[in-house]
Amino acid sequence: MLDETATAELSARAGGLVLPVYRTVERREATLHLVLDASPSMRVWERMFEELRQVFSQLGAFAGIRCHYLHEGPGPGAPVALSAAPGDGPRYAPERLTDPTARSLILVVSDCAGELWRSGQGHRLLHRLARSGPVSVLQPLPQRLWNRTRLPVVFGRLTRTGTGRLQVAEDTARPSPEALPVPVVPPVPAALASWARLMTGRGGGAVTGAIGWVRADQPAGAEPARGEEIPALKRVSRFPRRRLAPSPAASPPTSPPPSLSARHAARAAHMLPGSRLRRTRESSLGSLIWQA
Repeated sequence: MLDETATAELSARAGGLVLPVYRTVERREATLHLVLDASPSMRVWERMFEELRQVFSQLGAFAGIRCHYLHEGPGPGAPVALSAAPGDGPRYAPERLTDPTARSLILVVSDCAGELWRSGQGHRLLHRLARSGPVSVLQPLPQRLWNRTRLPVVFGRLTRTGTGRLQVAEDTARPSPEALPVPVVPPVPAALASWARLMTGRGGGAVTGAIGWVRADQPAGAEPARGEEIPALKRVSRFPRRRLAPSPAASPPTSPPPSLSARHAARAAHMLPGSRLRRTRESSLGSLIWQA
C-alpha cells in the first residue's frame, strides 16, 4: 500500500522527484468484498456464502466485510447489486469495490458455469478488477471439475508485490501477454489460509495454487448444444453416485433442494461410504433431488 506520508517526505528530500514508498497492509486494515454470482446454478451455494461471511466476521481479520451479488447485464461489465434478486434494488459499477490504496480484497464466489461466463462478461469483469487491486475466485465445485467450467485453471507459483499486483512464476504458461492471473481457491481451510497469506502479503514468499487467466477482450463461448430431453430416471441412472439420490428419504428435507440444509446433506452423504457433502450438493445441483 502507498505510504503517503513517507512518500511526501522522501519526494521532498529528492528535490521534488516523486519517489513512492510502499508498506505492507495488515489484514485488519483491509476490507473484504464477498461477491456471489447470482446465476441460477449458484442458488445451491447460498448457504455456503452466508457461512463464509460469518466465518470471516468471527475471525476479526478484516476491518469490514461487505456482501454483493453479481448479475448478468448489458454493457462492458456485469453490474453488481446488494440483492440476489434480479430486479431488487439499484445496481452499481464493479469499480465501486476497488480501492487504489490496495486496502480492498475482492473474493468472487462462482462456479463459473453460467451465462455470465459463457458470454465472457465474467472474465472481462475480473480483468477490470484485477487491474485495480487483488481479486480472487472461490470455486465451490470439486477441483476435478474446474477445467470443465468456463474458467479453466493451471497451477503455478504466485507472489504479491507491494502495489497489490500478482506476479506469476516465469515457468507458468501465459495464454496471451495481456492476460492477468486470478487465484482460484476451493472452500477449504488450508486453501483459504494460503490465499489469505498471498493476498495480504504476509506469507513471506511464493504460494503455489490454481490460476485462472482473464482477458479484457474475452470472446463469448459457443452456445451449449441442445439435445433431446433426457427423462429424469435415465439421468439418475447415469449419475456416478446414483445411489445417493434416494438417501435423503431417511431425513426428509423441509425445503427445496437449492436450500437443502447442511445437516440433511451430511446425513445423506454419511450413509454412503466414500461420499462427501460436495457429492450430495452435486446431485442437488444436477436436479436429481427434489421435494415431492
